[in-house]
Amino acid sequence: MTWLEKAFTDLMKGLGDWVTSLELLRGEVHVSPSLSLPITVFLASIPSFSSNVVQLAYLSIISTLWGFYLIGHAWTRFLKISAVWAIFTSVIMLPKVYLSGSLDPLMTPLRVLSSLLVLETSATLFGTKSILEGLALIAPRLPESLDIMLGQISYYLRNAGWLIIAKGSRNFDESPSMMYEVVSLAASELLNRGMERAFTISLARKSRVWNPLIGNSFVKRDIILMGTFLLSMSLSCARCIL
Repeated sequence: MTWLEKAFTDLMKGLGDWVTSLELLRGEVHVSPSLSLPITVFLASIPSFSSNVVQLAYLSIISTLWGFYLIGHAWTRFLKISAVWAIFTSVIMLPKVYLSGSLDPLMTPLRVLSSLLVLETSATLFGTKSILEGLALIAPRLPESLDIMLGQISYYLRNAGWLIIAKGSRNFDESPSMMYEVVSLAASELLNRGMERAFTISLARKSRVWNPLIGNSFVKRDIILMGTFLLSMSLSCARCIL
């Protein structure tokens, strides 16, 4: 296995592990899905549409601090994958920086990093399941479908790298058209297995115990924690920071 193939396989495995970690976040506060989803969308939209370096840097730092506070060392995995996406985006934007002679395109990877960190921190606080269940207001079956899809994505990402390398090792032609054919065959094979696996996963997930937080309403700790979180994030819009 060449270093490039190993790097690709490790990247796919890392993405799969990240999806699994995101999926299993149960949340630190008890919040209604109809509240956790709008809050998460609103907070993630702030860096997504921002062009202010100070604001983006502030959101990245405060999200990182919240992540370590909420789940400790486990937050490192989210921090690493966010950094990888930011680096990947930076590489893509480098030609545009060269052609334009401006550093403005580098705002894009900073937005990617900040948006991911805010999204991951919100999922850590509210719980991925709570956020997904908020989508039931749009379509009742959508949360269940997305829940199953998360499990499928994790499986596919872990196996896609190895499958592509295995199929590619049988071909000596390294032309772009042949490489595309290898990727297409690998994707087709994974999709063909998908229907049966999706059905199995749907049954397994229906029997899963999520260990929900005790109680059906806010407790004092939840109010304080959520209020502090929202206040710290909202400060990114304050003039004293901008």
